[in-house]
Amino acid sequence: MTIARLPHDASTEMEVRQYFDTRSRQLLHEGYQWNGELAWAPGFESEVYEVEFTHRDTGTAFASYFALPHARGKGHLRKLVDLGKPIVTLTDCNIEDALRHVGANYVLAGQLTQSTEYKLIQAQYADGRARRSQVFLMNHIDEGLAVMAAVGASNCAMRAFCLHPLLQNDEDLTRNFERVSEEMLQQPDGAAVMALAMEYRSVANEYLSHCAMRQGGIRLSPLKDVNDMLIGDKVQNRKDFERYHADSHDNRVRLTEYFRQWCEALGVADRYAELKAMLPA
Repeated sequence: MTIARLPHDASTEMEVRQYFDTRSRQLLHEGYQWNGELAWAPGFESEVYEVEFTHRDTGTAFASYFALPHARGKGHLRKLVDLGKPIVTLTDCNIEDALRHVGANYVLAGQLTQSTEYKLIQAQYADGRARRSQVFLMNHIDEGLAVMAAVGASNCAMRAFCLHPLLQNDEDLTRNFERVSEEMLQQPDGAAVMALAMEYRSVANEYLSHCAMRQGGIRLSPLKDVNDMLIGDKVQNRKDFERYHADSHDNRVRLTEYFRQWCEALGVADRYAELKAMLPA
């Protein structure tokens, strides 16, 4: 059974779990963490699932609900709100008006997922998966953004990070540059975001895993925003490498050294374990 990354009309427990797995990754950069538990909402067995997100900084617990298709349109929302739990939702859940109407205590999170940049890469990746690990390609974006937020990256840098897979290698740059540029020039600060993505391309492509180290070591960018993008990329990629490939990849010795070198150059070697620990396994 093939499951979409974000199955809005999920009808099985496996699909609902995947739905919340994606939502949990989308919310990581704002500090919300899912405990991984999935249960029926009290009084709504076989109709509505409930999960709990905890905000990392405040410790506040929030509920999030998923009504199965056959349970929608039955007026359940008001009763769920009456359970008395604060709710966290995202814009594309399309329930904010209804939550406001019933007087719910809620927060609207995941604003970055509504950005032009996030939508561009989400449209490109869709339900695509990595060839070796079979994880969704968008996991790299969602988890990389969480790492960037943890090191204090700016909004512009995080939006530029969303663009980097569209522009990084020559083939993608040739295919996507005109389309992405047109979209970005419609944004008030789109030129600045585009510039960060291009500077990222310049620095990242100078030392790839198959390249020899340049004399003088890894060249970082003079721009903090770009180096924060590199931190998001390298920490997330290293985490996936260690999870899926560290014992099996043909070039595992080289890749281990490569990621270590980047983390040291970027000044996050001592924080790597901490940053990795906040990402889903």
